[in-house]
Amino acid sequence: MSKCNCYVIPNIMSRLTELEQKQKQTNKPNNEKLIKELDQREQALNERLERNNQKTQQLNELASKLVEEMKLLDEVKAPESNAQLEEQQKTIQNMDKLFKTTTNFFAQMYNGVKPYYNLPELTDVDKPTAILSGLEHIIRGVGEMAAQLSGQE
Repeated sequence: MSKCNCYVIPNIMSRLTELEQKQKQTNKPNNEKLIKELDQREQALNERLERNNQKTQQLNELASKLVEEMKLLDEVKAPESNAQLEEQQKTIQNMDKLFKTTTNFFAQMYNGVKPYYNLPELTDVDKPTAILSGLEHIIRGVGEMAAQLSGQE
């Protein structure tokens, strides 16, 4: 990408002014040649400026297209992540339901065998440790009953 040489324009203008003053003072024909050369340089600078403006416009168009593409990409990604999140939430809800059902079933089973093994009341049925503490009570109750039975024989 070419650089804008706009900073040269003031130099050219000052040189042009200087040359015009010299021409008035000396009336040399060489001044016309220099003026023509300065005009050509000014025209070249204007052409470069126009090309730079066109390239800037192209870059702005590309940037806006890139922004649009990024927005589309975000829109495509968002439903996927939402779907994954919803699926994970459903899995957690299903696991919670399964845990509650299992705990309730265990509590019913525990209450069914409680009188036979002389088991204590099962506390905190809704906690995750309820099944483990219930199993511990059952094992102790079976162990005590086994000890009693072996002592009776």
